[in-house]
Amino acid sequence: MYDFFASSVTNKSIFLFRSQTTYDIVKGHLKNFGADMLIDKKLGDLSGGELQRVLLAFATISNPELLILDEPISGIDNNGMEIFYRLIDDLKKKMDIAIILVSHDFNFVAKYADRVIMIDKTIVCEGSPSKVFSNEKFKEYFGDNIQIGGE
Repeated sequence: MYDFFASSVTNKSIFLFRSQTTYDIVKGHLKNFGADMLIDKKLGDLSGGELQRVLLAFATISNPELLILDEPISGIDNNGMEIFYRLIDDLKKKMDIAIILVSHDFNFVAKYADRVIMIDKTIVCEGSPSKVFSNEKFKEYFGDNIQIGGE
C-alpha cells in the first residue's frame, strides 16, 4: 500500500528505494484515518472497512475542497461503518471540506448530515434530515414504518 500512496506524493521513483521522508508523510496521513498500521500491507489483503479508510485517506491527501462519495459503505460490516462515518464527520469538521455523499442508510444521514436532498430524476425535497424524513413525499416513497434514529 505504501507504493500506492507514495506515487501520489513524490516525483521520485518509488520502486528503486523507499524514502524515509515519503514513508513518514504517508504513514502520518494514514494515521489520521486509523490506518497507519496498514502501510506495509498489500491493498488486496485489506478488509472492506480497511480498504475504504485507505481510499478515503488517499482521496484527501491533496486537501480537496470537495469530496464526492457514492455509497461508500457497501460491503462493510457494522463496526467498519461506524468507524467510516466518524471519519467522514471528522473530515467535515477538521478539514473544512464539503462532502456530497449518496446513501440509503437513513440512520447515518439522520445522525451526520447537515443537509439532505432526496432525488428521483429531480429534487423531490430538501432540507435538514428531520425536515426531509417528515416530508410527505419521503413517506410516500419509503412508507411510515421506517425507523430512523431509534424512533
